[in-house]
Amino acid sequence: MSVKTVGPVMARSMEKAFALLSDYSSTYRQWVDRAIAEIVISRHKLGTSQSGSWREAPGAVQMSWSPDPLPVAEALVHEASHQYAYQVFRVGSLDDGSDRAHYYSPPTRRNRPLDRILFAYHAFANILLFYREILKAGYPDKARVTGRIKQCLDVLSELDVPLRNSGALTPFGQSLYRPLAVNVASSAYVG
Repeated sequence: MSVKTVGPVMARSMEKAFALLSDYSSTYRQWVDRAIAEIVISRHKLGTSQSGSWREAPGAVQMSWSPDPLPVAEALVHEASHQYAYQVFRVGSLDDGSDRAHYYSPPTRRNRPLDRILFAYHAFANILLFYREILKAGYPDKARVTGRIKQCLDVLSELDVPLRNSGALTPFGQSLYRPLAVNVASSAYVG
């Protein structure tokens, strides 16, 4: 359920998330600014977060509100990643359809087809790189960021298995996967 009015407290929380991106990750601030044009704020149980985007609604994302700017910034990076993947998907298929298997996706806790595994990998790899960037830039809550990095690495290690040697990914799918796989491998150290 979306909120009917965004009040000052919600607006301030979003401003803080964008300020966090600006202050600690100009790369992902630009990434989010280019990909997201509209944010629909939804009600969700406090302490949990939910976000989503749709291939049919370019630039529009839905996310739950939080008074904490860090998960809001993460959700913005996550949904911007999906928006970029949708742009590639509009140009051409991400896989050739030859792999009909479903693979376990830790974020959704269910089996998904290869293209959805790629979408999840793309989002979590960018979240990992975002966290690495803010850690390097001196974000003050180092322990929390390091914990999220470890969680992302765990998710990515499982998502990577079906993608790594897949013969079903098209050049478009490979363009989403390969550069990030190289960056994830070089970012494996949690400092």
